[in-house]
Amino acid sequence: MKRSSGLHLCDNSSFVDRSKGYNRRARKIIHLAGGLPALFLPLFPQWLVLAGAVLGAVLAYALRPNHAWWLRYITKPEDRKRGEISGVRSYFVSILGLVVLWLALDFIGAQQDPLKLLGLRLCMFAWLSLALGDGLAGLVGPSPSRTRTVPWNKHKTWWGALGCLVGAAAAYAATMLLTSRVYAQDPVSLGSILLGSLVAGLFVAMAESRDSRIDDNYSVVFASALVMLLLQLGEYGR
Repeated sequence: MKRSSGLHLCDNSSFVDRSKGYNRRARKIIHLAGGLPALFLPLFPQWLVLAGAVLGAVLAYALRPNHAWWLRYITKPEDRKRGEISGVRSYFVSILGLVVLWLALDFIGAQQDPLKLLGLRLCMFAWLSLALGDGLAGLVGPSPSRTRTVPWNKHKTWWGALGCLVGAAAAYAATMLLTSRVYAQDPVSLGSILLGSLVAGLFVAMAESRDSRIDDNYSVVFASALVMLLLQLGEYGR
């Protein structure tokens, strides 16, 4: 019997990358774990958060697949040929951008609590959404041996879109609950959080599953920051 390749034909005649040549599951578990620091952003000095983000980006560019066996284990074959780990680079560059945005809004809004809170929520949600939304999309998306892809992108599956929706929705709910009841005195109703979670999840899932050459790590962060901004403007505009 002829062995199947890393690309499988789906029911709707589309191809899905099954990630032959590296361990996708281990890679995505690390991707998910990368969101943990976002939950505790206000507990650390801002200079330490910025220093950590800069150090992470520098290390991401310095890392090579041949630096450790486990790095080769999670690195895509094309990245091993180039001697880089592109996903790690875009991940940490995205986080650095979010931290800089947070600190900038915090500085500009020194006397305006809503703006300071907006910066925190943008950074926390987009970071968590990157970890949970994009992480779950990659973890569950290509798992079934045969699955249907979304109509607008033959390389993205419905399972992946659903995983991203759930992850981004959870990221939004966690952000709003923490920033309204733990880190700040800005009460938000449970109904608003649930509705916002659904809207944010759908928005980010569409962005993650779009047909584009832009790295998911960038598009998910941009979409997350944008939808949080729109939701917060709507909230304060009432």
